[in-house]
Amino acid sequence: MEILSPRHWLDYARRNRLRILMYHSIADAPNDRLAVTPEMFHAQMCYLADNQFQVISLQSACELLALPTWKGNRTQTNHVLSKVEGTDKHRDPSFFSVFQRSSVSNTSFPIGIAQTEWLKAHGDLRKKIVLTFDDGYADFLTTAAPILKTYGFPATLFVVTGRGGETARWSTADKTRRTLSADELREVKALGFALGSHTATHADLTTLDATVLDHELCESRAAIAKMGEAFIPLAYPGGRFTRRERDAAERAEYDSALIVGGRWGKGAETDLFLLKREPMLASDSLDWFARRVNGYYEFHYLWARARGIETR
Repeated sequence: MEILSPRHWLDYARRNRLRILMYHSIADAPNDRLAVTPEMFHAQMCYLADNQFQVISLQSACELLALPTWKGNRTQTNHVLSKVEGTDKHRDPSFFSVFQRSSVSNTSFPIGIAQTEWLKAHGDLRKKIVLTFDDGYADFLTTAAPILKTYGFPATLFVVTGRGGETARWSTADKTRRTLSADELREVKALGFALGSHTATHADLTTLDATVLDHELCESRAAIAKMGEAFIPLAYPGGRFTRRERDAAERAEYDSALIVGGRWGKGAETDLFLLKREPMLASDSLDWFARRVNGYYEFHYLWARARGIETR
């Protein structure tokens, strides 16, 4: 492999900037680390608007990332899955491979100069943000939606389709929190927000046998389609998955699938069934939020990895 010049590193780093943020509840809930207060959420959205970030839909993001040469490539997939499955026995340089030119395979994803050319043709990814909300809590409609509408921001709400209008029995913080009913989900749709699948029952997919796994995924996808969605993404419950669940999601004809965590903005090398999201927590300050969406932590991560320093 030929290492590209620093100019190409910098060009890629500046342009590969698409991020997906993951929220759960927007509520005053001191005992729930996943609940962002309405005041903080409003401040975060105000920051995005005031600083000329472009908040786009998840579907638009996937269309930007869906490069034909990505199909069939497993490099990024294998690295992410090996991390999850604990089989990463070597320091896989995949976070740096986007800065290198490969002559090994004509089926690998576009990297280095090719990636830069792709970005020039398909648009700059920096300052593009996607907003997602897991679990389908009632406070999305009562609290988050009005704030999002104020700024004209799109968002995707991932719904546990078999638990609509019930309480979040899967929650480790508040099992009494209510989820949106079918009528309320129709209201969400009418407001212009998108719906996605968070499976039928919020089960840990990695514990299910093949038949039950397929049922969880297919039943939920059908329910979302029945609500009028044509583009149907999946969010793995609890962020838990292995290669089996990733492949099952693709087999069930989802359009994309989202995981939890990730240190580098998504580019053309990204597996659409392993889209990384950055979790928004109750403990996050506005300064932390600003640093995160501006890439500070990503450069810190790359600096640490380059020196063999482990960092989250």
